[in-house]
Amino acid sequence: MEPIVGEVSKCCHERKTTFDRYTIAAMKHLPGQLTDCTIGHLPREIPRIIRFFSLRGGVVTVEVTDNKHRRSPLVQGGLEIPVKLTAEIDFSETNDAIMKRLKQLVTEKYREPDTDGNFEDCTKIVLQELFEESNSDDE
Repeated sequence: MEPIVGEVSKCCHERKTTFDRYTIAAMKHLPGQLTDCTIGHLPREIPRIIRFFSLRGGVVTVEVTDNKHRRSPLVQGGLEIPVKLTAEIDFSETNDAIMKRLKQLVTEKYREPDTDGNFEDCTKIVLQELFEESNSDDE
């Protein structure tokens, strides 16, 4: 399935996942399906923040901004499609503070790929950290 520039998908917490209990999925209604289907996931740096926001009444959507995909920086691989994340919440003083905090946390936690869409390949670093952790039992 090719990404369509301008296509908007709603985001929601994906309850039935064994990888990360905070996983946020992009959902879309596909022809021939009775319910919305998962078409992707938000980068692993920000789902916990988005989950917090959505539990307080916030609505998050993503809009495809480019149909070119990039390799995911995750060790297990995958593809990353550029999207614009939109967060909305009813206005109140409390919600205004929540929105400001959301912007701050996403800015701190998520790092955009460079202008060519390339990522630093962190596979060796992650594998080395995993290897070092597995040796800690020997001591």
